[in-house]
Amino acid sequence: MNQPLKPRSFFTVSLSVLLATFATALGAQSVEAAKPMALRTIMERLGRDMQVVTGAISKEDWPLVAELAPRIAKHAEPPMSEKMRILAWLGADAGKFRGLDGQVHDAATAMGEAAQRNDGQA
Repeated sequence: MNQPLKPRSFFTVSLSVLLATFATALGAQSVEAAKPMALRTIMERLGRDMQVVTGAISKEDWPLVAELAPRIAKHAEPPMSEKMRILAWLGADAGKFRGLDGQVHDAATAMGEAAQRNDGQA
């Protein structure tokens, strides 16, 4: 019988906060930008990867988890001009946001390493 993975819960919560922050930032952008922000595409890809990795964990498909974990840990970043707009919008919360992004990176890296060892408990 498999026990729930506490690190996965922390990872999921951290990523949810990260996604919610990005979604809020995207929603707050004015109509003046005719071209969609690159961040939207990045976050959509990250969301899809998270859904697939969650399903792979539930099926104990460790090779798929090991494949997806680095994509989550090293997700793409928006262009510098867009990143500066986002950080300006975040204001005082920018440091917190960066910290959460670092936690997501660390948790996804640990998840990938555990998956390579077929260590579902980790």
